[in-house]
Amino acid sequence: MENLRQSYVFRNLAIAFAAVLGIAVAVYLGGEVLRKLNLLETAASDNVQWTLSQVEVEFLDLDLATKSYMIGDIDDLDVIRREFDIFYSRIGTLSEGDLYLGLRNETTFADALATIRGFLEAAVPIIDSTDSEMEADLPELSRDIDAIRLPVRELSATGLTYFAEQADMRRGETADTLAFLAAVTLAVLSALALVSIVLFRVNRINVQRAATIEMSSRRMATIVQSSLDAIVAVDRAGRIIEFSAAAEEIFGHRKSDVVGRDMGEIIVPDALRGAHEAGMSRYRETGEKRVAGKGRINVEAIRADGTVFPVEISIQSADSSDGEIFVGFLRDISRRVAAERELVEARDKAVAGEKAKSEFLAVMSHEMRTPLNGLLGTLSLLKDTRLTSKQADYVDNLQVSGDLLLSHINDVLDVTKYEAGALTIKPVPTDLSALVQNVVDSQRDLGSEAGNTIQWRWVGEPLHHVMTEPMRLSQVLINLVGNAVKFTQNGTITIELLAENTDTGADLTILVQDTGIGIAPEDIERMFQDFATADTSYGRARSGTGLGLGIARRLVTALGGKIGAESELGEGSTFWVRLPVTLAAPVGKTRETAATADNHHAERRNVLIIEDNEINRIVLKDMLLAEGHRVTEAVDGLEGVDHAQQQPFDLILTDISMPVLDGIAATQVIREKHGPNHTTPIYAVTAHAMPDEINRFLQAGMSGVLAKPINRAELRKILASRQLEPTQQSTQTVIVNEKSVEGLRRDIGIETVSNLYRKFRTDASTILNDMSEHPPQTDPRPKIGHLSHKLAGSASIFGAEEFVQSLRDIEQDATSNEDTTLILKKVEAAKGVWKSTEAVLDRAFKE
Repeated sequence: MENLRQSYVFRNLAIAFAAVLGIAVAVYLGGEVLRKLNLLETAASDNVQWTLSQVEVEFLDLDLATKSYMIGDIDDLDVIRREFDIFYSRIGTLSEGDLYLGLRNETTFADALATIRGFLEAAVPIIDSTDSEMEADLPELSRDIDAIRLPVRELSATGLTYFAEQADMRRGETADTLAFLAAVTLAVLSALALVSIVLFRVNRINVQRAATIEMSSRRMATIVQSSLDAIVAVDRAGRIIEFSAAAEEIFGHRKSDVVGRDMGEIIVPDALRGAHEAGMSRYRETGEKRVAGKGRINVEAIRADGTVFPVEISIQSADSSDGEIFVGFLRDISRRVAAERELVEARDKAVAGEKAKSEFLAVMSHEMRTPLNGLLGTLSLLKDTRLTSKQADYVDNLQVSGDLLLSHINDVLDVTKYEAGALTIKPVPTDLSALVQNVVDSQRDLGSEAGNTIQWRWVGEPLHHVMTEPMRLSQVLINLVGNAVKFTQNGTITIELLAENTDTGADLTILVQDTGIGIAPEDIERMFQDFATADTSYGRARSGTGLGLGIARRLVTALGGKIGAESELGEGSTFWVRLPVTLAAPVGKTRETAATADNHHAERRNVLIIEDNEINRIVLKDMLLAEGHRVTEAVDGLEGVDHAQQQPFDLILTDISMPVLDGIAATQVIREKHGPNHTTPIYAVTAHAMPDEINRFLQAGMSGVLAKPINRAELRKILASRQLEPTQQSTQTVIVNEKSVEGLRRDIGIETVSNLYRKFRTDASTILNDMSEHPPQTDPRPKIGHLSHKLAGSASIFGAEEFVQSLRDIEQDATSNEDTTLILKKVEAAKGVWKSTEAVLDRAFKE
């Protein structure tokens, strides 16, 4: 407080002295005003005239500097830049100065000024360019300078004339102004006296405020010391200058022991100390701050006992009387980190549980398909035998139960595919009217059993052909119509379609309306959840898994649309689907495929079955025998490979999961051995039908997949495939077998086969390069033989006959220990064959 009192006395004395001095100066200035009147009047005019005359002088200096550099008298371009800047500044004064405001209204002056400013703006890029660029542009600059010589002279002359006239006019005004200034000066003196009185009062207030600030500082110090977060302040060198009570508690150091010491040695762990010191050093050298002012970050710190623990830190910089300081706010987050770790572990366990559940559902669904294949396949064969009327009824009942079980399994698989992200949508041109009619036809008998009528219609202008996935959309409508049939008795089920055109296509709305029992409003959202049903009692009359609407919701989402419902108890329900669709060209119908299949069906095929499950093997064999085909059986992959090496087959059907040798390995062996069946179509007969699994089968060399339970129509389609047609012997090898390409596109799908081809194309280029490169002093033939064998097996799948033949020749020479030089020449020749083959395959598999 004593310091504050002394400061107060000195401040009052200073203010009083300033007031007395101000009054004395004001009196003195009042007397001098009249004495210097004439001098002041001429000074302004002289200054203006000097400025205007200097414009032309500085212009001439710029011109002289430019020409001197061009003729070699000077060699420093900065001289020109300096003269340009002076001239530019002088013109800026004339353009913007208030003293020249009236002058700028003169037409001659304004025109000359505009011309000069245009020159300056155009010359700025030249002046600001590099020395080499400026030196190249100097001739042009010199010409521009010569062009404004006359405007500069007009500018100066006009200005001088103007101000001479103005000086005469205002000379008398100046005297009046100065007299008025004397009066104002006296007023100012009075004001100064008043201000002095006010300043005394303000000073007294400042003293009171200083006391208040001191109290606030003490209060703030108390708050800092009582803060639960540690507060550590360091100077520019990283030495600790402040260490709060919370910091003492958190780090285990006393303030008196750490003040003045390097912060890195006190609280930074050994593992981070190098980075800390590098950061401080970088800051001292460059001033760069990478942490200060960047918000809160999580790092590790160390206690006095050596324990490393996590902290949350925020650093701010501030200026003080001793220079810049850094203030760090640190919070011990050990408990929070532990809690977050527990949450992550709990989440991981939950995710693992969900994954295990999905995998369990997928595995169980696949496993159930295998015995179901035997059941439904046997029933299909049993229907072809002579049955009594009652036996036929029993078989029909079994067929219905089996189909219902298959439907439930497919429901579970659809859910699993969607949750795994494996549910793919492939839009194709689709006739909406035909699709809805097929749905109505498939559900009409089921509806009739409950006394229901199913009908459909377009509302407004029909939209027949669009791009969508018909199978998925049909599945949605079948679920919705089937759900309506379940809860409607002796009523009407109506499907309405409405299309609204948009810039990209149309918005399609499908309504499925029924007159059934309805749904309570609070239960509508729950109906779209898995395993949810309107009647959950044990005695419910309507069966089902409760997955139908949940699957419909997933499928509609995958199609890019939305689904919902509106209903009241006892008033029926309306389920709606809204989908964005794009228009498609009309889809023509043809019976050529069916006719072709029937013709091929008449041909007898020689088929090899590789299946370890006896029931499935017998069912598949009997289906083939009933169609008139020849069948050879193998109980595992190894036996299947032996049969494939002994005789040619038209088709090989193999299970995937088998002992000794699985279906994938068996396929690879058959392809690689180059026996009588290395190009024979091989189809996987499996319950594993997920997209990534199918891709794995195709990459192994298989031609396609026949999913369990086996559908006889699908089996007939495979047997009628052109892939099974015997190839005509030719004396000339073609680049690419078009029939093989066509079969791949038709049986696998253009998207899948294109993905496989892109991978094969990359592998082919890599393998051919590997065949050409080998370490010095080593025999490359074993490596070349292995790689050519591997690549030929892949190339044969895509029908690349000429390329395959060249690779076979290389493999034969390599295994026969032919001359290495000759083999390497054939490798280079094979690269040329591959370029031709690649061009043909690129066109064939272009999407």
